[in-house]
Amino acid sequence: MFDTGCVVSVKVKGEDKKTLSGVLIDTKSGLVLTHGTLVSSLLTDQQINSLQNKGILQNSFHHWDAEVCLQRTNKQDPNKNLRSILNSSDICTQTKNETWQKNLYSEYSANVQAIFSLKKLQNVVSFLLPENKWEFVEDFSSQETPDDQSKFYVMLSCFIILKLNNWKSYNNNLSVLAYDQLDKGDNLEIEATPFGGLCPEIFLNSRSTGVLSNKAGGILLMTDARCVPGSEGGPVYLVGLIITSLCWKSNEWVGLSMACAITDVLKRVKQICRVEVTTIENIFRARNNLSQLIESIPLIVIGSNWGSGVVIGRDDGHSILLTCSHVVKESDYNTVKLKFTDQQKIHKGKVIYKTPVDEQFDIAVLTCPLNSGKYIQISPKPVAQGDKVYVIGHAVFGEEKNLEPTITSGIISKVSSINNIPVLIQTTCAVHAGASGGAIVDQYGQLVGIPVSNAKDTESKASYPHINMCIPIATVSPIIQEYVASKDASILENLTIKHKHIKRLWMLDSIHTASKL
Repeated sequence: MFDTGCVVSVKVKGEDKKTLSGVLIDTKSGLVLTHGTLVSSLLTDQQINSLQNKGILQNSFHHWDAEVCLQRTNKQDPNKNLRSILNSSDICTQTKNETWQKNLYSEYSANVQAIFSLKKLQNVVSFLLPENKWEFVEDFSSQETPDDQSKFYVMLSCFIILKLNNWKSYNNNLSVLAYDQLDKGDNLEIEATPFGGLCPEIFLNSRSTGVLSNKAGGILLMTDARCVPGSEGGPVYLVGLIITSLCWKSNEWVGLSMACAITDVLKRVKQICRVEVTTIENIFRARNNLSQLIESIPLIVIGSNWGSGVVIGRDDGHSILLTCSHVVKESDYNTVKLKFTDQQKIHKGKVIYKTPVDEQFDIAVLTCPLNSGKYIQISPKPVAQGDKVYVIGHAVFGEEKNLEPTITSGIISKVSSINNIPVLIQTTCAVHAGASGGAIVDQYGQLVGIPVSNAKDTESKASYPHINMCIPIATVSPIIQEYVASKDASILENLTIKHKHIKRLWMLDSIHTASKL
């Protein structure tokens, strides 16, 4: 028996071997799936056009040599430990003969049955990830031409079906979860092989975990789980298949990987192969509470700029919100529009107070004539290093994309304090443009911080989404709560702090500077 994940390779005479991750979808018939970008450089312009027009390519791969590397299911002997293995007299002989490799995995030749595209996925990709604004990694070791990049983009919405030769059938159910059963914030696990077939002894079927950060169009999934080139085609257990591991928007790295919902892919496989994949079973699971918090995170739009806000309470028929001062810096001469996920109406916000630009606590307080819906409770205690947290905000995608907030996961990596008072917190969550002013919540869904900026190298211009600076809510909440109780807006002036040591921390006295989101 074998693990579900695998490595697929295709070799054409005169070309380097191409490798990507894949998934064994049917152990009875020996069917394997991988992603279409595996062969993007091997297809002719005519084949690309045919694929775009007809949605499928068949009977065009007789000159391709395909192989699939499957990892044997690991059944460890609990009576063996590392010391007994290392002291074994057989280890040198086994290493010399490389028989240990055969115990790890098996290789099968395979035939490419078809390459097919999913129109639904193609439409979502072209809308959310337009080719002129997004870049994707194909081969991390080579220089791509514009033609290569164009082919690669077309193949983002394509998949490859392979059938293993000399396969010995066995039963092994594959449990899948439908798109509509998924909530943002759900834990996800990827099984893939970094760098494809570079070194399967080390990388084959490596695991990484994260959360479902967002989803779109009934088919596209986004996750913050670690993913590197070569992972495309690998399973996201088991809700999807990775379609791109690394991507950039407007030359800024986006720390999210994209996947396609598995149920859409399997439906097309059944149509093409005219077989019933009997080893697939649908499962269900309970909803998580994290996804309910997105109703408290409105999109804030001022002119052509956007950011995020967080509703922290209701008072006298109004909602009270926090955001970053730089998000509403143009509010003096522009309308502040608030768009909530659960409402069609656009609400007008009023800025009660905003700290001066470039002050230590980049924060603003708003009200909105809305006395319904949910709000996020403020945590009664400060965060500590190592605490599990989530960032919720309208990152990457603007108003025109009409997406719900994105969720990323991580921990509190650092708490900077002065006189035992937290003045700056950092997280390992991926934080991108548009997330400023959103929420950092703990595992109980309580507000612990406000994301302000990520780190950016002023020389290379590279941004680091997983290094970000955030306002500790425990430090500013007493001032905000006093304002709510008294209705005296002058109290909020205490949010403007002039302290040289705090300013030094926020300005980062190094080659890096804060990058406003």
